[in-house]
Amino acid sequence: MRQAKQRTDIIKQLALRTKSIVTRPAVDTELLKAAIESDSQATIETVVETALREYIRRRQQLKEAVMVGAAEADRGELLDGETAMRNLQQKLNQWRAEAEA
Repeated sequence: MRQAKQRTDIIKQLALRTKSIVTRPAVDTELLKAAIESDSQATIETVVETALREYIRRRQQLKEAVMVGAAEADRGELLDGETAMRNLQQKLNQWRAEAEA
């Protein structure tokens, strides 16, 4: 019951501040609460703004990676699946070894 009240309070705060954003309370309030608790300086606004900036940054990185891959494919620089997986496994093993060192 107390958790539902906290969730409602957070939703009301968001509604008052944003007026046009619809959230999924069962997910968003817990994420917001965890983010705010992890940083004593955080507010709902800073948490949401930081999350959106990070989302946009990652989407841009993904878009750029797809463009690079498409250009490589156009130049015929593709690897077969087996070779690609072997290369990825080698990189993963190297990263793990470096982390353990």
